[in-house]
Amino acid sequence: MKKEDLYRAMDGIEDNMLEEAERTPVMHGAMYRRILTGVGVMAAVLLMVMNLPFRGAGSAAPDGAQEEAAVEASDAVTEDAGESEMKYETEYNTPAEAREYSTDESFYAKTLFLIDSPYENRLISPLNLYNAFSLLAECTAGETRQEILDTLGVPSVEELRIQNAERYAANNVQQEELTSQTANSVWLSDAYTYNDEALDSLRNYYHADVTTGTMGSGQMDGALQSWLNEHTGDLLQESVSRVKLPPETVLSLASALYYKASWTELFQEELTTDVFHAPGGDEQITYLARTDDGGTLYSSDVFTAVCLPLSGGGDVWVYLPEEGYSTADVLHSQDALRLVNGETACETETGDLHIRIPEFDVTCDTSLLDALPVLGITHVLETGADFTPITDESLVLSSIQHAARFMAEEEGVTGAAYTVMVFETAVQDPEEHKDLYFTADRPFVFFVTGSDGSLLFAGTVNEPVQ
Repeated sequence: MKKEDLYRAMDGIEDNMLEEAERTPVMHGAMYRRILTGVGVMAAVLLMVMNLPFRGAGSAAPDGAQEEAAVEASDAVTEDAGESEMKYETEYNTPAEAREYSTDESFYAKTLFLIDSPYENRLISPLNLYNAFSLLAECTAGETRQEILDTLGVPSVEELRIQNAERYAANNVQQEELTSQTANSVWLSDAYTYNDEALDSLRNYYHADVTTGTMGSGQMDGALQSWLNEHTGDLLQESVSRVKLPPETVLSLASALYYKASWTELFQEELTTDVFHAPGGDEQITYLARTDDGGTLYSSDVFTAVCLPLSGGGDVWVYLPEEGYSTADVLHSQDALRLVNGETACETETGDLHIRIPEFDVTCDTSLLDALPVLGITHVLETGADFTPITDESLVLSSIQHAARFMAEEEGVTGAAYTVMVFETAVQDPEEHKDLYFTADRPFVFFVTGSDGSLLFAGTVNEPVQ
């Protein structure tokens, strides 16, 4: 990939303003598992923010801030929901390419390639995708299921159910300054029969709603759209309006996520408008600003980062590529995702940390059908996939749509995402073509029947012309 040169946005940093660097402690065992679960929703925030084009060197420092340590970041384009539709077009040849972005083999790390873009904003919700693929694993068997479990990084469907229970408990919370919700649903055609045991598993282990109706009807489309809007806080209405269930649909799986949290430390300084150096040229954007007394600045050879805590235990991590590096380099860095998990040994500096980040509102809506082989999932795209746990029909995944929106504002952050998978009957491979011939060039028998099957004529022809 061609690198995009973005520069470090730190003006006038003086060593005497920062305390002695300390190493970040490494967390293991139960603590690591707790962090992974607790930041599941915020993984979407992390991945989106890392992809924003950041303010580069040579920018004018804020008035009166020449002697302060400042970290500034911004998005290239501030967009309203539905105004940006990103189509997944990049081709990848092998699943290994998805894992080049991190040595971490977790499912979250495998999704990083989806937000690698030097010019466009990209946004996904790894947790939402995890939930959607978990539903898919329950509906499949044999090699088809194992392939999905391998991608998710779990050894069995029984372990998957346990992990989903943990994630559900951690990411379905209602507090005064935190709302975190996930939801799943299954959509069935009234023209087919389904396995009740599989449907019970989807209800019991994944809290899935199950709806049966006529595929291709306005009533069924409207029911799915209403469900998606309800469970995404109406943040993705334009994207949702395009979701349809074709008449050929046998099965559809849907997963949704909504998240809203306040900053634990508010951005109390006056909003300012300043230049942001976007790939397409300089822009004037609005910045949020605050000073964290005793704040920590994390750094590696590739990036500088800050952690912005949220109510309820979540965090927003913002990564600024160092001079000569790009957002793609951050994604490829071993330390980026590990920093979130507390496993990295980035250099740390502590002091009065002056932070400026942009207000932004980013929306992405993309088909992930071509991305599945990169994640290591291919069986569901082919005839012969095993869907016997839920139906005896031969099915193939015909579409998978993922939409997400994330907003960072003065009071806090709000985000939503959904994934909808549609399955249709598989078209069987055609038999080998043969040329067949019938030439009545010798005596033959013929019958003629009426519309009711009555035998109108019967004859033997020995000489066609008498």
